[in-house]
Amino acid sequence: MLFLKQGWQLLVVILSGGFSSCLFAANIQVDPLSIQLSTQKPIQSLTLSNFDNTPLNVQIKAFAWSQNQQGEDIYQPTADLLISPPIATIAAGGQQLVRMGLTKKLFPTAVEKAYRIYIQEIPHKQPAAEKQTLYMALRIGLPIFIEPLKAAKAELAWSSTRSATNEILLTAKNTGAAHLKLFQLKLQDTQKHHYQVDALHYILPGNSYTWTIPQKQKLSFPLHITALTDQGSLAATYIK
Repeated sequence: MLFLKQGWQLLVVILSGGFSSCLFAANIQVDPLSIQLSTQKPIQSLTLSNFDNTPLNVQIKAFAWSQNQQGEDIYQPTADLLISPPIATIAAGGQQLVRMGLTKKLFPTAVEKAYRIYIQEIPHKQPAAEKQTLYMALRIGLPIFIEPLKAAKAELAWSSTRSATNEILLTAKNTGAAHLKLFQLKLQDTQKHHYQVDALHYILPGNSYTWTIPQKQKLSFPLHITALTDQGSLAATYIK
């Protein structure tokens, strides 16, 4: 469940020029935060709740989700997912049920497919008295996963190299058929040197992500690696 309040918005839209004396943002709750679609559950729904005292207009769009060789997310508009309704007005204090479903061509394959939907607020036209207001328009992204034909999980394969400045470039490649959501990475060598990264990152099937380990950390191989993920704590010893 996600509850957004003032100051938590992801996209800022300035509706007037000049100095802004006020900052407003809608209050919206989204539940759930991630959706799995499959042949058994080809249709799922989420609930949008408006805790503001004014109606909230939103538009929901789907994007195909992939990653490049650097592990960066790439989003492309798509009609692969059915969304109903794609545009809605949520009354003050009200709720809106949004349904998502598979199109025929999307029925599961051997590898999990990934998408994101973005819930975009459509700002109201401002009265003349509010022209000097800075208004923050909501844009919330939620992951949608199409489960593969057979039960699958992520599997990490580790590799490393050195940068031109002798920093360790540690790479995790997901060789499994499902995504991995990584919350934290802990490294320790035989000399008890430690390094920890706290950062949320998805690694989609067949993709990888690389961390740069500063030289000042003085880490040496072999490394004991512990990754805190949505599949639990995954441990490995990497010997270069």
